[in-house]
Amino acid sequence: MEMSETRRRNARLVLLTAVSDERQVDRTLMAAWSVRQRHPDAPIAVVTDCPGHRLWRSGLFNIVVSAADLPDANTADCCLLALERGIFDRALHLDSHCRLRADDVDPAFAALDKAEIAVAMDAEGPSAGIVMMRRTKQAAALLKGWSERIRAGMATGPGLDQVIRRAAANDMVAGLPEGWLPRPSGGEADVPLVEVRRGDVARLYAELLNFALHRLLSNDMKRAAAVYARVALAAHPDLPQLGSERLVAHISAMFGTKLPRLGQPERAQLDALLHHAAQEDPAGNLLGIAALHLEMGQVKTAIAVLRMIYHLRFRKPAPLPG
Repeated sequence: MEMSETRRRNARLVLLTAVSDERQVDRTLMAAWSVRQRHPDAPIAVVTDCPGHRLWRSGLFNIVVSAADLPDANTADCCLLALERGIFDRALHLDSHCRLRADDVDPAFAALDKAEIAVAMDAEGPSAGIVMMRRTKQAAALLKGWSERIRAGMATGPGLDQVIRRAAANDMVAGLPEGWLPRPSGGEADVPLVEVRRGDVARLYAELLNFALHRLLSNDMKRAAAVYARVALAAHPDLPQLGSERLVAHISAMFGTKLPRLGQPERAQLDALLHHAAQEDPAGNLLGIAALHLEMGQVKTAIAVLRMIYHLRFRKPAPLPG
């Protein structure tokens, strides 16, 4: 995917929307990360009703467009807003439930050479998981029609199908190439171009933790801590939030099991680091994640989490779980 020409106008752009709740913010973050992993230079924009959210400063997004002045904005409204702002010539809108796994997106963008909008379709109709669009008046009209059907209670299925089929008759809509229909992964040997992930909160938390680990290993402690703390607080009671006093003893014992040959001086340094980290995280929210890494045998990562907690020195202690 080509680099953006300017911050205001991009020849190609990946567009995401987040206008429902905090869970969608998390999903949108992970959808953007799936893009960034394969296309590190791709410009990514999010249209959201909470433009000041700290996760938009995660290093994944190039542009944040505010939809705060659009009450009850839907996906089509957000796409139309981005189109009217002129931030792209061509855009790939990715649903927050989807993950981009394609290494080559040229075939998808090429579908716009002779159409205003391109969608993936099967026998049941078009999918809203991935929608390609050009910055044209005709595309804007299509998005307005889609928005009207969403507000009428027809978000996808018959509603989107009516818009697409009517426009297709006038050569305004093209189908995406074979393989671009979003679907669940069939394993390592059957990875789709666009993967659908729905309804599995634990899997979403696992994605977030992997992203936080990536930030941690990149020495981006503030962003790592923000995501780690978010998962720890949101996942209660799935993650061990025992309070730092009990977790210190638990983690110390686990270090003894995982590192039986550790010398006394090194063990003393490790215990000192653990106790200092506990002072910054009295609820044990982040210490619980360090414990999880230990349970998975990821000793170095657990120590890295402790160092992150200690060196970050939170302005306020992490709150006790309610």
